[in-house]
Amino acid sequence: MQIINWKTVAGLIQRKTKLIDVEAEKERIKSLIHTAALKSSSSEWLVWKEAILDVTNGLAKLPCDLIRLLKAFDNTGVVIPGRRNGEYLAAPYKTGKIRIHYYAIPLVEGDDGEMLPTLLYEFSDWYVWYVIHTFMFDEWMEGKISGDKWAYIEMQYDNAYDQAMGSIDLLSMTDMEEQLFMMRNGIFYDNSSI
Repeated sequence: MQIINWKTVAGLIQRKTKLIDVEAEKERIKSLIHTAALKSSSSEWLVWKEAILDVTNGLAKLPCDLIRLLKAFDNTGVVIPGRRNGEYLAAPYKTGKIRIHYYAIPLVEGDDGEMLPTLLYEFSDWYVWYVIHTFMFDEWMEGKISGDKWAYIEMQYDNAYDQAMGSIDLLSMTDMEEQLFMMRNGIFYDNSSI
């Protein structure tokens, strides 16, 4: 398993298409690569974490590596509703602290100190076509590229996604929750007849 950084993926994008100005769109490309990495994560890569968040004006900023919020607790340890508001968690009080348990994707520190998801070389084609697809969708909607070119981009995007996902065993959220329930409660059974 070889780890790459976002600059490697940006270089591949530059080689695949001349339609995207990689230098001018650097921040958006970094964000899209991050999103592609999150979308391609499997259950084996997720780690359980705990964090203490500061509450200001009834909102607590969620960690950037959060994939799924499991539980939220108030100052006294009582479970509170985990109502998300975009990148924030709504708190039942104006100021204070909230402790959360959540699933996260492991992050590595980039060249500029920014925390980024681990990018795997095996998924590089998926990252590239995710970015190209996202950028070119706007162009296609405005009629700047033809339907044939868009069909080619869609086909490459789908193929890259299938290839990336074919190399890992993804579980649905329901399957993960069922397995977690069975592990916590010691219930193991053959559900093939269900």
